[in-house]
Amino acid sequence: MALILGVHPPGLRGPQFKNRYNEAELTAWILLGDSLLTLPDPSKAASTEADISALVGHIKRLPQIDWEEVDKGRENYDSLCAYCHGAYGRGDGILASAQASPPRDLSAPSFQLKTSDDELLRAVSEGKGNMPGMKDVLSLEDIRWVIAYARVLSPGYELYERFCARCHGMDGYPPIDTPDEIVGVPPFPRANLIRVVFDEEYFRTHSEIRLRLWVRHMYEADHSTMPHFGAELDGGEVRKILDYLRKLPAEPKD
Repeated sequence: MALILGVHPPGLRGPQFKNRYNEAELTAWILLGDSLLTLPDPSKAASTEADISALVGHIKRLPQIDWEEVDKGRENYDSLCAYCHGAYGRGDGILASAQASPPRDLSAPSFQLKTSDDELLRAVSEGKGNMPGMKDVLSLEDIRWVIAYARVLSPGYELYERFCARCHGMDGYPPIDTPDEIVGVPPFPRANLIRVVFDEEYFRTHSEIRLRLWVRHMYEADHSTMPHFGAELDGGEVRKILDYLRKLPAEPKD
């Protein structure tokens, strides 16, 4: 998120942070401060527009995706593929740097367009380059489920999972209750809200222009403010966080 902000968030490691603010100032800032509006940097407008287009593209795909197959495929992908290809297929897994050549970016639209399901099936089954084959580990059905998940991977999928899915659901159907882990948002029954479902009926009754306006509003709102945590933390908990930050070594310079 920091990359899109015109005012870059301050680093929280090293002597500059430790010496600039006292504990009382930081505690009050975290618990009680006003939202710090950080307007998007105009120079990032092109990347913002690209992200919004990617999000809209993924949302429009939701009704056509077989989520039962995708969920099954994700389990095997996470246990066998993500170490090299990364959580979102970008080739940035924890073992990627140990490979003789970089793992394929599965999320790249160009890769998705030019690679057929049969090619993916052969690659996953038999292996390709540094990637070992999985036919001795996975059944043919399992491999087809992995491919179903790989077909979902895209920049839009990553953004949707990060910013939208916890409220709107991975498949576009909101969960019954808001997940507890959303920071700053207490659980509340979905019955109290207008239930937005990203199904075929939604796209028949909402134009892409309207969808883009909504996505832009939510995306920029999610990027624009620093939340404060008076409703979630007390002073003692904040002081423990500050104590932890002060014990971190300074970040090495590039």
